[in-house]
Amino acid sequence: MYNLYVRMPPADAPVPDRIQDDPKVKAAFKDVIGALDGTHLPAHPPAAERARFRDRKGNVSFNVMAGCSFDLLFQFVIAGWEGSASDSYVLGKALATTLKIPQGRAYLGDAGFALSKSVMVPYRGTRYHLKEWATGNAK
Repeated sequence: MYNLYVRMPPADAPVPDRIQDDPKVKAAFKDVIGALDGTHLPAHPPAAERARFRDRKGNVSFNVMAGCSFDLLFQFVIAGWEGSASDSYVLGKALATTLKIPQGRAYLGDAGFALSKSVMVPYRGTRYHLKEWATGNAK
């Protein structure tokens, strides 16, 4: 099933229309192929292995990482890592083994990842969407 629904785009894949059609966005994100993040799912390992599956919030979990395109199609999924493994660690191991991001392309990631040639992350200490934060959720 993985090969049926999960596909990495080719290196020569065109820039998505959402980026191509917006000059402000295109300048910074023309090489971005999608977004990635990790999430934690409940795990039930044997009692002897439970400690390494405990995440930073104290829950016993698996760390599952996924990357998706701007069309919300999965490009990769990495499952089964212990909850104690950070997103950055899981990504590093995946890049060293099975995950091959096309040369010159990158993913958007959150602050849980380190800046690299294959992952763009926000600047630390910078607030984004300032207008939206100023008004809060008021309508």
